[in-house]
Amino acid sequence: NDPDDKLFTTHPNIDGSFEISATHEEFTKLSLYMVVYHQCEHLIHYKYNQLKDREYQRWRRFIFRIPGQYVNDGEKAIKVFDLGTWNLQFKFMDEELVMSCAMKSITLSILLALISNTDAFIKRNQSFAIHGKFMCGQYPLHRAAIELWEDDRSLLKSIVYILKQKRGPNDAYIARTNTNEHGEFTINGSYRSVYQVNPYIYVYHRCDADKLPISKSRPMFKLWRTFVIKIPGKYISEGNYALQLFNLGVYNLQFQFANVEWCPKI
Repeated sequence: NDPDDKLFTTHPNIDGSFEISATHEEFTKLSLYMVVYHQCEHLIHYKYNQLKDREYQRWRRFIFRIPGQYVNDGEKAIKVFDLGTWNLQFKFMDEELVMSCAMKSITLSILLALISNTDAFIKRNQSFAIHGKFMCGQYPLHRAAIELWEDDRSLLKSIVYILKQKRGPNDAYIARTNTNEHGEFTINGSYRSVYQVNPYIYVYHRCDADKLPISKSRPMFKLWRTFVIKIPGKYISEGNYALQLFNLGVYNLQFQFANVEWCPKI
């Protein structure tokens, strides 16, 4: 396969906004994607800050595709793809953390360390709450389904399912809701566990689903687009009620993640 062509690089303004555009000559229709690197609360920093005397350049990275309807012939783009306003404290299930091999070894040794706290094996109730708004282009996305799940997988199995953007067969269902007519939702839940819980939301939606090739090849099925977002640990509270609300921001769900699952029905 031919290597991918890097078209352009940019950085956000002081207010977090950015614009990026590019032109590329190609015989066939372009398949574009965007790679985002950022350091908003990168996981190694806040989970293992006891290693702060060692300096590493750590970046979080995720990838998503640009919808074909925003790609046109000519030297200038006709339509602007507005992603929305994102809170990058969240973690996509297929997100990568870019770091050195030495840091990976240190991380592994910490994960395998024995728990010495005698209270560590007492189950405790842990709570979390998430709010967000989904758009499909310029319109609020009504009745998108949001499910709250707890990741009950082993470390190895969790990595496999994370890369596939799927739920694990042993994950625990917690709650479900839908976006309202304004595209907004709030979902909360609690889960009892010995260790810190690993909740995530599993989102079903049909934004532009019928326009994509997989839907056109299977017209007899009503396909749903899905993706997964993990909840940062700082938004998990001990007790029956969440002390902090995790605000996802506003997402335009016309975009597509590099690893995406399709579901014929809910």
